[in-house]
Amino acid sequence: MVGISKIKICRSGLHEFIGTHCRECQKISIAAWRARNPGYTAAWRAANPGYDAAWYAANAEKAAVAGAKYRSENPEKVAACQAAWYAENLGRAKENSAAWRLANPEARRINNQNYRALKKKSKGKLSKGLSEKLFRLQNGKCACCKKPLGDNYHMDHIMPLAKGGANEDWNMQLLTQRCNNQKRSKHPVEFMQERGYLL
Repeated sequence: MVGISKIKICRSGLHEFIGTHCRECQKISIAAWRARNPGYTAAWRAANPGYDAAWYAANAEKAAVAGAKYRSENPEKVAACQAAWYAENLGRAKENSAAWRLANPEARRINNQNYRALKKKSKGKLSKGLSEKLFRLQNGKCACCKKPLGDNYHMDHIMPLAKGGANEDWNMQLLTQRCNNQKRSKHPVEFMQERGYLL
């Protein structure tokens, strides 16, 4: 336990600290300096274009941990910063989004289903890589018509979200676009009976 005599008050008289530095005062001092020198950081980065990239490359793990911590502790700031960037870079954001969707079709399918479930306030969240796993389990064939799925297949909730189905891995299957469009929000038994099954 630290004795009272070892606890000091910083120069501002506001914070108690142990050792030789007061982090709170240091933060205040840095913020004040940045306010007095608004263009310095931008100018320095412009003069040293490779510095940030080189630092992140050499400290990838440290940067990831620090970034995750900051995002978890400051969700409002992160959301506001992302919204501001998106508003200022709308064209670039759309291009980035379109390029990501083309390069990550599996992740896009998962994200679409999770987003739909969130809007409908359904329980559960699909796991990463689920569509690839289902593709292997179904041998690349539609769960309804048994025809090859191809590249443009759909992820389908076996029990539809509209009928209380969960947005969880066990309630998912892959269908061709045609079968999924025909099934829509029908009960799975009703849909298969319409096709002559389960009679």
